[in-house]
Amino acid sequence: HQSSPQHRSLFTLSIFIFVKKMYFQLVTLCIVANVWGTTAFSVQTPKSLTRQSTALASSSYDAALAAAAGGANPPPPPPSGPPGPEAVVATLQRTMDSLNHVTVQGGSLKTWSFPTPDLERILLSMKTNGKLMQANIELNQGPDNTPQRMDVKVNKGMLRPFKCVIETPEGNSALFLRNTGPLEFPFQAGVAGEMRGSTSLIGIYDMSYEEVLQGGGSIHNKELAPTVTMAKVVLKTDGRPLNARIELIQGPNSFKELIELYTEDGLVRPFVTIIETPGMGNVIRVENTAPMEFPLTVCVDPLELAPSGRK
Repeated sequence: HQSSPQHRSLFTLSIFIFVKKMYFQLVTLCIVANVWGTTAFSVQTPKSLTRQSTALASSSYDAALAAAAGGANPPPPPPSGPPGPEAVVATLQRTMDSLNHVTVQGGSLKTWSFPTPDLERILLSMKTNGKLMQANIELNQGPDNTPQRMDVKVNKGMLRPFKCVIETPEGNSALFLRNTGPLEFPFQAGVAGEMRGSTSLIGIYDMSYEEVLQGGGSIHNKELAPTVTMAKVVLKTDGRPLNARIELIQGPNSFKELIELYTEDGLVRPFVTIIETPGMGNVIRVENTAPMEFPLTVCVDPLELAPSGRK
């Protein structure tokens, strides 16, 4: 029988409603599948609950370091220890502090003999228990041959011990040490010889700068900061004799240490001394006391190391 138009409209409307319902169900199913990771055949763990690591892989990190360093392995850490002249001065300090010191009474003479051609240099250390220290030092090589000598005066030998290195390029040397102070002012002296081939003091004569002092009284002044505890003073020539006066001044014309030096050849026998500078307002003054024809080269390197006997 033929359906009425009303029945056909109801049937069409029912079909439309069914299709629309199925469409919404399909869209809902797709959304749920995208969130929960489901399919029509399996059920997976929800993506939002999946634990993912945020740590970098060690191989990738090592590769990045290697690429930055330009090689297969990262660069080694820099060596520790004081840089520049401080390393060799620290070695010299430890060596001199470990010397066996003997007492030299006021007015007396003490000698050390080194009858070997392998002797390269002599290490000398002098100190007191706080009193004035005065000494005359001579290096002897053969009869009536004194290639180096110096007069030393220190205000307080405990605060400012005297340390120097004396070169002996010909070996077979003797050191004469005389206490020129009165009987009431003894001091302690330590002496040691360093043989050829030793590398402990390589670089002790290196200069961070070089200033030429003409003879006839030219002066070089070096003001030291309050943080400086000591200074390395190096004097050289081009082979001519070396005559100099080294002073440590603290305050207006207040001399704390004085060294008057003579060396017959400042090239093969350069001079180096370590001057401790406790307190503030320290100035090291070097004067060339030789004639005008005998210039010298000077360098004063400030250092910030622990003073002798203290850490």
